[in-house]
Amino acid sequence: MSLAVFVNPLVSWIWTGGLLLLLGTIVTMWPAPVPVARRATIPRGATVGAAP
Repeated sequence: MSLAVFVNPLVSWIWTGGLLLLLGTIVTMWPAPVPVARRATIPRGATVGAAP
């Protein structure tokens, strides 16, 4: 009984590409942050409704 072993040195690049593809898929599917509503502030001394 014999065991044949084949060494393919470039197979690691296939695994690296697959992991990179998986990482890109995860980043793309990551939910966007929800924008936080902020109150508008009027500078002191400004008049509301004034136009230049």
